[in-house]
Amino acid sequence: MSPSDAEYAAELIARRLGLPVEARLLAADRLTLTPSDVHENDGFSVEVHTSWRTAEAHFAPGKFARPLIAKMGEAGSEARAAFSALSIAATKQGKMTFRVNGTDLDMHDTSCWPLRWQKLELTLKKQGVVFEELTSNQLKRVIGDIIAPLFGMCIALIGIDDVEADPSALEGTPVEAISRRYERKPLNREICLSVRGRRCICCNMNFGEVYGDIADQFIEVHHTTPASEMGPGYLINPISDLVPICSNCHSVVHLSHPAASVDEVRARLKGKGGPQ
Repeated sequence: MSPSDAEYAAELIARRLGLPVEARLLAADRLTLTPSDVHENDGFSVEVHTSWRTAEAHFAPGKFARPLIAKMGEAGSEARAAFSALSIAATKQGKMTFRVNGTDLDMHDTSCWPLRWQKLELTLKKQGVVFEELTSNQLKRVIGDIIAPLFGMCIALIGIDDVEADPSALEGTPVEAISRRYERKPLNREICLSVRGRRCICCNMNFGEVYGDIADQFIEVHHTTPASEMGPGYLINPISDLVPICSNCHSVVHLSHPAASVDEVRARLKGKGGPQ
């Protein structure tokens, strides 16, 4: 890995999850990413290590992060559902290890999780990667494939705010400061794309296949629930309320008032080279 790979990893987490992080290249085979504005001793890092044909990312708690881990264990049903949804993307990329208090847990059966967490081990390992044969863009894609799901899973359990925090909101305990660094919107988008993929739900287009590396992983996200139906306190379900959609189809959806449904736009494409 190189300094440019570290910069790419930090930019990717900021873009996809809305979280500013500091990336440090510790060695040619080791990279660590830590949320900004929170001391690493109180928070956590995601460390990436590459070896012969293996890339591994793991959750690394700070020296004084026991309150943070305890808070993650207290996550409610919504947060646990988000964690489980993001684990789908993780298991597509490699072998996932989820261990609490020294015991392996089922990522999807949250009812078996212990009530009190003292130790958390979260690792994603991608094997069969021949690094000597990868181009720079392919290496960056591998790094993104393992750090984005892991960071997202950590954020889901730590907690998210509905709005971006102002500087005064960052006062308080380190755990409170960490929680208030996260905004709901980027995480919802990541959950949606983790489950549904990055292919347009209307026309089936994939930007990377059409435009190459420059557009790889790019896609817009559409709210299927009309804004008029989102009353105060409405919580978006990222799996049922959000869908991936290309820019063209997204524009067509919003040409009418109220907005057309994705099924209506998909129907217009039938017989015109669109999905059948």
